[in-house]
Amino acid sequence: RRTGVAGSAVVPTLEGQRPLLVEVQALTNQLTAIGAPPRRSAQGIDNGRLALLLAVLERRARVSSSTVEVFVSAVGGVRLTEPGADLALCLALVSALADQPLPAGLVVFGEVGLAGEVRQGTTPALSALAVVIIGLSLIGAIFYEVAKRREEAAAQRMQERARLAERSEVIGANAELA
Repeated sequence: RRTGVAGSAVVPTLEGQRPLLVEVQALTNQLTAIGAPPRRSAQGIDNGRLALLLAVLERRARVSSSTVEVFVSAVGGVRLTEPGADLALCLALVSALADQPLPAGLVVFGEVGLAGEVRQGTTPALSALAVVIIGLSLIGAIFYEVAKRREEAAAQRMQERARLAERSEVIGANAELA
């Protein structure tokens, strides 16, 4: 993607069995006609999903889009149906509304719920994510996985298992001594 341009975010996804990095672009334009309803247009992204995410941004993040036209597109003719693309779309929208580009090399993934919370996406997309992370690390890109709670919980479970294994070794050693 072009760096330094507002309204652009990248999301990993699967198209069939092929992992892809897809650029999501958003463009906002101030309404000129007073009282006219703002236009919403989406290519490669469900119009209902766009409306839902605009409502979540307005209600939960206090990012107003009621006075602007909104145009979004998944680049390359890709159709994004994965809920894990929500976060990329939200960031592209906020970036376009603020006219501030996102950091170069940023790749995001996460489903945005009605309460504004970010959740991990579905399993197939996580598989794509794993493949894409390996590729990204080879080219030195920055990567942010949003579902850090899951990662932290997994690390905590591993630490607990290590403690349990350690305890069982101590108990086993004490039993041998007895």
